[in-house]
Amino acid sequence: MNLNEPRPLDRRVRDNADLSAGIIGSAMDAIIAVDDAQRIVLFNAAAERIFVCPANEAIGGSVERFIPQRFRAGHSTRVHRFAESGITNRTLRGMGKLWGLRATGEEFPIEASISKVESGGKEFFTVVIRDLTERQRAEEALRASEERLRLAQQAARIGTFEWNIQTGVNTWTPELEAMYGLPLGGFGATQFAFESLVHPDDRAGVIELKDCSLKTGQPTTGEWRVVWADGSVHWIVGRWQVFMNESGEPSRMVGINIDITERRRTEQELATANERLHLAMESGSVGGWDYDVKTGKTVLFGMAHAQLGLSPDETSGSRQEFWDRVHAGDRERYLSAIAAAREKKEHFDGEFRVVWRDGTIRWLRTRGRYYYAADGEPERLLGISIDITERKHAEQVLRESEQRLRLATQAGRMYAYDWDITADVVVRSSEHVKILGLTEPLRFPHQEFMDKIHPDDRPRFLATIAGLTPENPTGEVTYRLLASDGAFAWLKSNGHGFFDAEGKMLRVIGMVADVTDQKLAEEALRTSEELLETFVKNVPAAVAMLDRDMRYLQVSERWCNDYLHGKAQILGRSHYEVFPDMPDRWKEVHRRALQGETLRAEEDRWDGQDGTHWARWEVRPWKSAEGTVGGILILTEDITRRKQMEEALSDMSRKLIESQEQERARIARELHDDINQRLALVAIGLDQLQEKHKDLPSEVRGHVQELQQMTSDISSSVYALSHELYSSIPDSLGLARGMKSWCRDFGERQQMKIDFKGHDLPRLPQEISSCLFRVLQEAVHNAAKHSGVKRVEAQLQEESGEIHLIVSDSGRGFDVEVVSKGMGLGLTGMRERVRLVNGTISIESKPMGGTTIHACVPFESQQGAQRAAG
Repeated sequence: MNLNEPRPLDRRVRDNADLSAGIIGSAMDAIIAVDDAQRIVLFNAAAERIFVCPANEAIGGSVERFIPQRFRAGHSTRVHRFAESGITNRTLRGMGKLWGLRATGEEFPIEASISKVESGGKEFFTVVIRDLTERQRAEEALRASEERLRLAQQAARIGTFEWNIQTGVNTWTPELEAMYGLPLGGFGATQFAFESLVHPDDRAGVIELKDCSLKTGQPTTGEWRVVWADGSVHWIVGRWQVFMNESGEPSRMVGINIDITERRRTEQELATANERLHLAMESGSVGGWDYDVKTGKTVLFGMAHAQLGLSPDETSGSRQEFWDRVHAGDRERYLSAIAAAREKKEHFDGEFRVVWRDGTIRWLRTRGRYYYAADGEPERLLGISIDITERKHAEQVLRESEQRLRLATQAGRMYAYDWDITADVVVRSSEHVKILGLTEPLRFPHQEFMDKIHPDDRPRFLATIAGLTPENPTGEVTYRLLASDGAFAWLKSNGHGFFDAEGKMLRVIGMVADVTDQKLAEEALRTSEELLETFVKNVPAAVAMLDRDMRYLQVSERWCNDYLHGKAQILGRSHYEVFPDMPDRWKEVHRRALQGETLRAEEDRWDGQDGTHWARWEVRPWKSAEGTVGGILILTEDITRRKQMEEALSDMSRKLIESQEQERARIARELHDDINQRLALVAIGLDQLQEKHKDLPSEVRGHVQELQQMTSDISSSVYALSHELYSSIPDSLGLARGMKSWCRDFGERQQMKIDFKGHDLPRLPQEISSCLFRVLQEAVHNAAKHSGVKRVEAQLQEESGEIHLIVSDSGRGFDVEVVSKGMGLGLTGMRERVRLVNGTISIESKPMGGTTIHACVPFESQQGAQRAAG
């Protein structure tokens, strides 16, 4: 036997002690044991956490350290009473709520129980304490929420009901009876009695909602109208819940009703006012009409009389008078749009022609909608129209210009033509003299032209013209035409036909390109094209292959068409002999390419005798079979027309932006000088109404005051919008101060913080100031609308002859690549404005990573320009 081995009883005692210590240490509640002198002998881990005190600092100290000062006096007395009571444990009560004291000095609510044990002839007291801080906070939050709910129910006009489905009794509160126009106790207490009070047009919908909730047991919400005994219509919103019995059958329904009549009326009035304002803002200088469905009378206002070619004295207000002016070809389509809008209860929007009494045809764009009575029947048709004749004409001219431009880009040496089929006359541009050498007049009968076409090609030419249709109006044909020297020149013609409403062709316009050189060179190229085709098969550029002595070995058709009169005249000749005025900078490029470099230029400009030319090119070495540089390849593309188109597009964009600014200013003036003045008159009228009728009931006076406030709010919004559309702030205050003033005003309206930093700048040209101001407005508007944050930073500064505008936010951001593909009007407008003042703009953003817009515009101060001129 091993005398050192512990006996079973000792082992159980030690195991039980370890178990007790583990339980005490892992307990969630604080456990504190004290002796009869109130000194702490046990302080578990939970007590350390709750009282924010390590056990080694607590053990041996008085337990009163953890009792608030105001409770310490009676603590020892209560403990002694408990010791003498003979009770072994109890919950501490009798003093109301119990409080503990953390080592940090913070008091907190607790729940405690005390137990007494004896060990070794001594008494010990064990206290188990639970921290009630979080529970108390939750209880307080619940009480506050219940109080808010009670106050809300008192303030709102809410009625409640409970329908016992088993007995059929439907119990209503007095508030609910009043909501349905019934006297106290006037409700029949049945579901049928309730359904009888619902507006006939809404009754079926309410019954359907009820039946659905009885089947599903889901919470249900609905809106309906009720008609009081005096004939007035009121709107109710109801919410209810069905409760099931143990068998799964519906047993009772409990819910509330809220009277939303005033809200509905206000919404309808506001919607009507907003619709009128929106249409006026969208259309600018407009005409309008108000058609009374019941009386059949139409009231025209604004420019509506002039748009129909009438004077106000000539109109009788009949509906037929308007339809007599609508073009017969558009009447059915316009009537269908109005009928669809009436059936679907939505807006109609369209474009149509009107015919004046003198035969003049004008284009109008109209937008309108029906307004309905309480019974759902239409009572008014309100619309607004704007004259878009000039825009339609401009679109037609633009389409024709674009067509000519597109055709011109497809041709090389070319001339334009216009064939009036009705008069059977062809008009050619003067370039045909250079191409064909013909000296006949620019205007001549079409048959003379047909006589000069090669007999073999004439059927193909006529078939192409005959194949033009309204559905496929464009065609292309290659043919030979007799030139002045007696030879036939090869021509490629691209034409576009125009047709009347019956599909009859009226005219053909197009471009003709001289492809004679191309046709003559095709045969010679076939035997030697293999080397070049391998390299330039998919390259849309002119290509030339030269040896180390800069002599031509091979050239492409495009090279011949763009720069030469025929390949036979070029092969074997020196590049510098063909182009004796070759600039030195290009000779340096050739030299470097012969040394093994590849050089490129996306844009290169030179001024020739026939004007400015643009090209993009690449010069690279080619290697012989031995691996040495045998010469160079020159690839070049004439981009002169593209640059001319870009310049034309820039000019058009600049004019569009100028027109936009003028239109914004005009609309702003209309809003400020007309709409806002009318709103002021409405406000004055309401004020006079209140002064003249002081005996009005308080309910009516309160409604008048609400209308006054609503009018004031609308006036403020219109005023702010007019300044938003057009502001002279940059001119009057300077750009930096103007931006800061605008940011402050916009931030106040939107309840945003716009942190603008900027210093006074040199006086800038008007186009730069307007550009940067509009970019700031658009960027801040986008941040307010999409970022989801209430703080935006903007910075304006001048650095090294450049103006920098940076607008950033820390909001939700967006995927720049995705947005760039769709490119909304706002971002496109910013880019175009900055481009037109030779600036750059960058947009950095990512989802949930904020957005930064940085515009940089170069400028030259007035003093700097004077120094440069000196």
